Amino acid sequence: MYVETPPRASKRSLAGLRSRFLAVDWSFPSSTPDPAHDLHPYPAKYIGAIPAAAITLAPDEGAILDPFCGVGTTRAGRRAIGVDLNPIATLVTRTKLSGWFADDTALHAQHRLAFVGAARGGDTESLAAARARIPRLDHWFDPLAQWALAGATSYINTLHPDDPWRDRLATALSIIAVRASRQESDTRYAAVDKELTAAAICDGLGRAVDRVASACSALAASVDNAPAPLVVTDDASNIHTTLGGEEVAAAIFSPPYPNAYEYWLYHKYRMYWLGFEPLAVRSREIGARPSYSGSGRLTEDDFADQMALMLGGIRRRLRSDGVVVIVVGDSIIRGRHIHNAAVLDAVADRSGLRLVARTTRTIRRTRRSFNLAVARAQAEHVLLLGPQ
Repeated sequence: MYVETPPRASKRSLAGLRSRFLAVDWSFPSSTPDPAHDLHPYPAKYIGAIPAAAITLAPDEGAILDPFCGVGTTRAGRRAIGVDLNPIATLVTRTKLSGWFADDTALHAQHRLAFVGAARGGDTESLAAARARIPRLDHWFDPLAQWALAGATSYINTLHPDDPWRDRLATALSIIAVRASRQESDTRYAAVDKELTAAAICDGLGRAVDRVASACSALAASVDNAPAPLVVTDDASNIHTTLGGEEVAAAIFSPPYPNAYEYWLYHKYRMYWLGFEPLAVRSREIGARPSYSGSGRLTEDDFADQMALMLGGIRRRLRSDGVVVIVVGDSIIRGRHIHNAAVLDAVADRSGLRLVARTTRTIRRTRRSFNLAVARAQAEHVLLLGPQ
């Protein structure tokens, strides 16, 4: 949630705003990967160039909001607010935004040594708690992996909640949790024998700590004087409460598409190991496949109602010259093609917003997905909204 923004024109006419929006090639065919953006696995991440371009359309005063912040792709170089229901998402975002201070280089070495040592030594009490809390633990985790992860979590829990190294080490554990399990990959829930060793798991934890430290250091240098960000774990439909009295210059986001992903499922065992409640996340997740397929009974109208709550909350705090930029793909619900851009256009109208411009972007074929219909999608819509 942070990239320095280039200078923008001081005069803001609707026609000029539309022209600037349409002048952008939102496919960004020549953009290069950002190592910090790829710090942690997360489904359906959009490329950092999208929010970086969208921020240039915003007025200079006011916060930049992402109500579905994921792992913090949107970067503002100014006051940033990120909200997400998934605690793994907000954990990683907080970690990226935790800064890097004079003593962190020495602390990195100290915590890495102690963290990996705790994983090697395991922890009987922590393992017993995990066995009581985590379903099908033996199916998904070899005893050696259980012992190492129990030891690692026991060390994390010794750190004060306000210590940035608690989040950093939790992020490191989350990075390697799936690799340390029998789960085939982040996008395939099949148990396979990986023949992992305790040494390999501990080495992976150490390398993950190094990745986190490198990302924090690099990102801190890029937003040296930015105002303190706000990262909140909550449902986006509560955005009006989250924002309080804060003025928003822009909301830039990609909402979950109906019947596309199950974000909680990607991170189910990560959440369990770190003490979060994945079933609580599942029950409130917008767009999750089980709600729109099989025995689920939700339709695009339910999605529209959820988006209306969120957009209405944004509109109440959006500057009169503020902007909303949304990236959204289409959905298939029980065999019907749902044009989600049209759904959001209608929702915006009843939420006090209006469509200023709309275009499409080509999706790079690098994504993997649980849902083949989403995996085969070739384009997304980019919408520019403004106050009515």
